[in-house]
Amino acid sequence: PRPKGFIFFAQHKGLRACLDSVHDITVGSYGGDPKLTQFLGSGGFRTKALHIYIKKQPISSLPTEKEELEKWIYACFVEKDKRLAYLKQNGRYPPEDIPRIPSYAPNRLSLCATFSVWALLWIVVVSYLAHWLLHYLNVILVVSMICISIQNALEEPPSLEEGKKKE
Repeated sequence: PRPKGFIFFAQHKGLRACLDSVHDITVGSYGGDPKLTQFLGSGGFRTKALHIYIKKQPISSLPTEKEELEKWIYACFVEKDKRLAYLKQNGRYPPEDIPRIPSYAPNRLSLCATFSVWALLWIVVVSYLAHWLLHYLNVILVVSMICISIQNALEEPPSLEEGKKKE
């Protein structure tokens, strides 16, 4: 971790006064990383479950010295690494991390349905915007052509005598 920004925040009295706690969030997936490219390339996610662990730490319990804050944040990341290693090996977080909300393991049908609905929504919105953009550009083109036609109609055509004089 790069703790400098967090240490600055945690040491600043004005910023510390704005919050009552810091949330340490660990997100882990079991069975593969949930990436959109994976979904599109192989026709589905290989992820079996997504586990989220949130630990609320009161800001008043955090140390104020730079070295102590750095030790604390490194200890948090060591704990995260242990939790993620346990998840990778056992398919769940350690028993001491009792979930308050049951884990959610999405099934393939619900993921496909959700993705399809969002994709359809985006296609409709983008096509609607493209339709109005083309309509707007068409109006600009027609108005430009009318203006050029009016300008050409108002100009006097050169007479034949002027054309012979130039030669």
